[in-house]
Amino acid sequence: MSITLKKGDSITSTQDKVKKLLERMQKKHKQEKIKILKSTAGAVIFDKNKTALEIQKELRDEWQ
Repeated sequence: MSITLKKGDSITSTQDKVKKLLERMQKKHKQEKIKILKSTAGAVIFDKNKTALEIQKELRDEWQ
């Protein structure tokens, strides 16, 4: 992703272009993270009767 800055553009228009670029990059990054989560840990079904801390301890113990 890139933007084209032209000589003579006002500071506000340049800042707007940079902000739009950052928003696009953040949106793309967020979509990538969601895609990875859904294909990995997001696909795991956890026990709804357990607290998050209990699940975290079980996962930690399995990796040791």
